[in-house]
Amino acid sequence: MMDAWSKRIMGSDTSFDVAGRAEELLSTTQAFKQLCEPQWRNEEGKWGRLHMPEDWTEQEQDVIARAINEYGLDSFIENNMLRACDGAPDTDYNEIAGPVVGLLAISSGANMTDEEKIAFIMAARQDSWAKSDSDRKAIMNAFSKAIHAYDGTPVHWPKPAS
Repeated sequence: MMDAWSKRIMGSDTSFDVAGRAEELLSTTQAFKQLCEPQWRNEEGKWGRLHMPEDWTEQEQDVIARAINEYGLDSFIENNMLRACDGAPDTDYNEIAGPVVGLLAISSGANMTDEEKIAFIMAARQDSWAKSDSDRKAIMNAFSKAIHAYDGTPVHWPKPAS
């Protein structure tokens, strides 16, 4: 991937763009408005930490989970997918969007149906970078296992090295 600095899910400019889009969507929920209070804002007037799920506090996890649940995970998935000018899906962006949205959901403890789990696992399995890079493939396989095992308890991803 051209804009990547890491093989992790949140390791590229595109993944940060997806997180930015996700923050815009979640900012429409009542739950997320708590993170818009002055003490949570950055210099741009935004919360600006959605791209850093491994650093979220328990309070932030709770707010994000409530915001995703309020927005609806199905709608959140669909609305994070971008379309080109002709209305066709932007496949490069959307290939990254699935794992990023899945990561945000499991990192926060958002509700997730079995169908949504399958969608995230399929997105990880279809990652084109993983098809040509064994490290990325290992990350996507581990992510798929984390999604499969997800029970609604926030997952710290990637898990800290022991």
